[in-house]
This record gives sequence, C-alpha cells and structure tokens, in this order.
Amino acid sequence: MKLKGEEAKSKLDESKDKARNIENEMSKKEKQLKTLENKFSIVKKQIENKNKSIEDLQQENKTLKKKDCSRQQTMQCSGS
Repeated sequence: MKLKGEEAKSKLDESKDKARNIENEMSKKEKQLKTLENKFSIVKKQIENKNKSIEDLQQENKTLKKKDCSRQQTMQCSGS
C-alpha cells in the first residue's frame, strides 16, 4: 500500500513538472510571438512610409515632366 502511494505521488510530481515545463514553453512562445508582432508592425510602417515617398516622387516627377514639356513647347514657338 505504501509503495502504491509513493508511486502515485511520483507520477503526480512528474505530471506537475511536465505541466510546469509546458507552461514555461508557452510563455516563451508568447514572448517570441509578441516580439515578431512588434517587428512586423515596424516593417509594415516602414513599407507604408516608403510607398508614400514613392507616390510623392512619382507625383513630383509627373509635375516636372509637364513643366519641361511646357517649356520645350514655348521654346519651339519662340524659336521659330
């Protein structure tokens, strides 16, 4: 009887250790996930900023091309 009690206690302790280890692993994974979410958020913001810069530069380029085209037409008209 005493042997069965010790065996049961040993299994219970082993189960508790396994549960504790699983909880620790889950905690580590949650921290890793949070870190990755933060990195993802930073990269996403950087991409948004770069896309905005690209759009601004494309718009500026379009404006400059229009000005250049207008200037060339003016020069052709006055040069003739």
